[in-house]
Amino acid sequence: GVLRENHGPEAQRSDDVRAGGEIALREQAGRLDGVRPLSIRIHADEIAKSVRALDPAVREALEEAIARVREATQAQVPAGTVTQLGPGAEVIQRWQPVNRVGFYVPGGKAVYPSSVVMNVVPAQVAGVSSVALASPAQKAFGGAVHPTILGAAGLLGVDEVYAMGGAGAIGALAYGVADLGLDPVEIITG
Repeated sequence: GVLRENHGPEAQRSDDVRAGGEIALREQAGRLDGVRPLSIRIHADEIAKSVRALDPAVREALEEAIARVREATQAQVPAGTVTQLGPGAEVIQRWQPVNRVGFYVPGGKAVYPSSVVMNVVPAQVAGVSSVALASPAQKAFGGAVHPTILGAAGLLGVDEVYAMGGAGAIGALAYGVADLGLDPVEIITG
């Protein structure tokens, strides 16, 4: 394939975040989501509160989805292999996780806790040691991430969650935002 540079508005939003950090993220949330979050990084207490507030049927469905995705993902992890080429000559193949992954969970017109499960569980099964999750600020929830998204993250033990969306969130995950304590990630999925 052929690569081309993106000089459109989405690339500009990512560049704005790289240069402006948290301030740029707040401005983008105001323009795109109609709300400026009080805090871009969601406190662990808020995540725990969202887990406790999950509707019991929703929590049960999420827990079942987590168990099923975990089982299916574990079955997909390739085993290491050793190929003997001759005396003292062998090729060892093994799969190793990256250190840090970022997840983008959409939150515009609908709520997608399934995106949390389908992205976080495979990373956990693979052994990724550090994860960060981004989801747009929600006007209906005072600029916080949707509580169901927070609840799903909490059920999975994810405690690094950011109220940020769009290209700005992707830029923040890719480059990091020092004033938020957000370190860059190696891979972004969503």
